[in-house]
Amino acid sequence: HARNIKRGRGAGLQVRRTTDPDACQEHARLVRASMIRRESRGDVVPRDIDVRTYLALTQSGAGNLFQAILAGEVVSSALILLAERGAYYQSAGTSSEGMACGASHFLVYATADALRQQSLELFNLGGADRFIPGLERFKTGFGATKVELEEAEFFLGSKLRRNLGTAASLLHRNRSRFLAQVLGRYERFVS
Repeated sequence: HARNIKRGRGAGLQVRRTTDPDACQEHARLVRASMIRRESRGDVVPRDIDVRTYLALTQSGAGNLFQAILAGEVVSSALILLAERGAYYQSAGTSSEGMACGASHFLVYATADALRQQSLELFNLGGADRFIPGLERFKTGFGATKVELEEAEFFLGSKLRRNLGTAASLLHRNRSRFLAQVLGRYERFVS
């Protein structure tokens, strides 16, 4: 991480802190770029990147955008939610140009420094699980303390709708496993 931070400095990256609505558009663009990159590596990523969420959080005062700028272009962006004693890394994205110059590492480091100067005590980098090892490595590489969290997931629709959703998801992620599951169930009913 230190090498990437140094590379970002050397490239001349500048950081701005903003709540400007146009910056929210840039943030959404960069989050989409990151999601496309992660999906191409096989990660399951959210499809819906809605700029309205970023606008609501920044315009209400709940968060600020920290953005790394290279030659006048935003190459990395992070939405940071703010509280009295700490901050939360809500979402982030980086362009391929930003990846090449270490912008995401540089931006997290610069953001942490700005929050420290503001006398905040905690900077929560958010969740990352074992199914997304690259994101987990990125976050733990800053010396973050890993905190195991409990979680629960509930589906509030009908059983048929849940099963159709599960089938569609499996078909999308792993077609051969989907076919094995369907054919295996078919054989049980025929025998």
